[in-house]
Amino acid sequence: MVEANTGEKAIACAESIADMLFTDIRLGGTLTGWDVAEQCRAPNPSMPVIYATGHSHVRPRPVPGSIWLQKPYAPDQLVETIRHLASNGGLGDVP
Repeated sequence: MVEANTGEKAIACAESIADMLFTDIRLGGTLTGWDVAEQCRAPNPSMPVIYATGHSHVRPRPVPGSIWLQKPYAPDQLVETIRHLASNGGLGDVP
């Protein structure tokens, strides 16, 4: 697992090592979680993505192979989401 506190750092870390991306929609820096996912998925379009946000006014984008979690979520919900995406080869649905 690699952590980054800005979108820019997340992209730099994820380009070579990420199998799955878990990102908040709102990040420090100038990029959003949507931007990070788009850039990380460019070389690997099937990379599973989990989007999270506590801001209900943000509407989920229909991104194939991704799941949307509304904060607050339970830890077991996150674990189950990761298992679902991993077992389905990145094929998930945005709830």
